[in-house]
Amino acid sequence: MPEPVRPEGFSVTRATHDGGVVVSLHGEFDIAGIERVEAATAELPPGTQLVLDLGDLQFIDSSGLRTLMNLDLRSRGEGWSLAFSEPQPAVRRLLRLCGFEHRVPLTPG
Repeated sequence: MPEPVRPEGFSVTRATHDGGVVVSLHGEFDIAGIERVEAATAELPPGTQLVLDLGDLQFIDSSGLRTLMNLDLRSRGEGWSLAFSEPQPAVRRLLRLCGFEHRVPLTPG
């Protein structure tokens, strides 16, 4: 069976929406994308809702998953909330296997 074709690269966009922040991840999230995600999620004030839009995320490796785990821990320690939006089936499966379904809510896009 042939390997699935994945888009090259990784990008991050950030937007303010309804008093919260939406950070969209696009492409393949690996170690090379950690700094971009950390920069897009830096300095969130208490009470902010951060939604990570995972609808265009095609791949995530262990370093990307570790970054999501760190965001979950930061949200709890810094007083803001974290939610994931519309992960692709493969990404959703990894999130479930890592126990995120019990810690971070999934929201519709």
